[in-house]
Amino acid sequence: MTSVTEMADDPGASGRLLFVLALFAGLLLRLVQLGSPDLFGPDEGAWAVGARNIVEGGLPQLLALSATPLGDASGMPVFFPALLAVMVKTFGPYEWAIRLPSVFAGLVAAFVLERIVRRGYGQPAGHIAGAFAALAPPLVLASRAATVEPTLALLGLSGIIFGLRAFEEDSPGEAPLAGILFGLGFLTKGYAVGLFILPLLVALLFRPRLFALGRTKRTLALLAGSFVLTAGLQLLLVALLRPEALAPHLARAFGSAPEALRQLTDVALVSADVRMIVRTLFVLLPLVGVGIAYLTRPLGEEEIVSGATAGDRRLSHMALWCAYGVELVVLVAVAGSLELSSTPVLPALSALAGLGGAALLTPPRSSIRARFEVGATIASGTIVLVLAALLVATSHEPLFDGGVSAPLTAAGALVAIVLCTAGAAWLASGDAARRFGRRVGLVFLSVLLVSEGLEAARTIRHDFLAHRTGARAMADQVAPSLLPLPPRAVTFRAPETDALAFRLFRTGITWADRPTVERIAEEARLGTTVVWAYRETSTDVAAAPAPLIRAWLIVHTREVTSEVDARAGRSTGLRVFVAGPPS
Repeated sequence: MTSVTEMADDPGASGRLLFVLALFAGLLLRLVQLGSPDLFGPDEGAWAVGARNIVEGGLPQLLALSATPLGDASGMPVFFPALLAVMVKTFGPYEWAIRLPSVFAGLVAAFVLERIVRRGYGQPAGHIAGAFAALAPPLVLASRAATVEPTLALLGLSGIIFGLRAFEEDSPGEAPLAGILFGLGFLTKGYAVGLFILPLLVALLFRPRLFALGRTKRTLALLAGSFVLTAGLQLLLVALLRPEALAPHLARAFGSAPEALRQLTDVALVSADVRMIVRTLFVLLPLVGVGIAYLTRPLGEEEIVSGATAGDRRLSHMALWCAYGVELVVLVAVAGSLELSSTPVLPALSALAGLGGAALLTPPRSSIRARFEVGATIASGTIVLVLAALLVATSHEPLFDGGVSAPLTAAGALVAIVLCTAGAAWLASGDAARRFGRRVGLVFLSVLLVSEGLEAARTIRHDFLAHRTGARAMADQVAPSLLPLPPRAVTFRAPETDALAFRLFRTGITWADRPTVERIAEEARLGTTVVWAYRETSTDVAAAPAPLIRAWLIVHTREVTSEVDARAGRSTGLRVFVAGPPS
């Protein structure tokens, strides 16, 4: 049995312990009160409603999926809604049920990332990268929502590792599996699967001698063929069985470049901007600079024993992570004009942090190399510190937390960045290992992982568990009024249309079209719209109508606001009306 002392002196064993503990902590963070927040309409709504469409509409909806209950074809990729449909069919239309696939996708993606990093840079780097991926706050947040990005990341990373195995181990039989996974990624998010295919191709380009071999060309053909067949399966079935629905699918899959770029995400639960990355990963980012420097470190005996690779394979793995990191930088650069989700490329930060952790556990033997890595550490820490200070100074709302404690939390975060940079530089110099052994590096990485877990827990409590819109209580209250009406017809007006559509499987619209009193009266008289709801204090035109319409609803319909609040056990901020005589 390995003792604690031996584990501390063995980077592979100590990293393995951190990885296992991080996976368990990541599972807990993802599962705690998973069903408590109401549906995040712009982010989860289309996928949730699509899942119910498949359950209720069967094969016709599977071939021509709609974003509204039993509506017209929208061209939406079908794989993720089909996965959610299995959960809805098994457990019912509950928020926790449709979020559960993302939970496991996020954790399995952390495991796959560990295997990819480990192939190129050995066990310590892989274990630590997987640990950071399991606890990184943006990845934890994305895994707690029914959004497509965690599933896309899992499929993309899995395609990369099977692609690497196919080419590096001369195993053409694994190429079709990589192609199928990439194809499922296309059926999950369209063009976005290119974020994973491109780094794999870049890695292959750095091994040109492979292309002189006939089996390499055969492996490439198998990968490409299986990808095309899988990615085109939905279009083929639609063309054969529902040709009238082919146009929306073609427009979404092969539309204009700007629109296609927007459809890389459609949502921005975890947006690709500097603010989000610095706010949640501030103590981790100085370690990324060490990881970038570690990419070029010459192999030592310990790295080879731990499973690191050398020669052209090492170069190709370096190219893989450089390409993946460049994609993250590009997404951050264009996030000012497009709402992009960074979840598919955020594992690049975890991978580089894992490489940085391995560098700290195994200091370089050359003093010149040690000075280079210390300089890279200080430079990255300085950049992060300057970014954080600028964002704090120029933001309209506090970067770190909020309220009266904002100055203290911001100051604490800036101090944490300085301490992390100083500690990493000390470890990179090798002085810490000479004085105290490798235990100090293990303790340092453990502190960083714990801080990431605590930041994830704080963000969940602050941003997620507070998301209670009253949609579920309202759905339970108005169900008797809506259920007799057909799913496809517009039957309610409310600010939370997606959440209500998921629960009730009925179509609704917001107040964004600014209806007149006469139009509302006509809808009520004809019985086409039977439920109206708005936020009492909102100034958003989509969430609340004009004062004249509010007055008309009070006089001519029955208010059930008190009943909705009673079901929720609190004041929801909604005023809800149903067709019928006034109370």
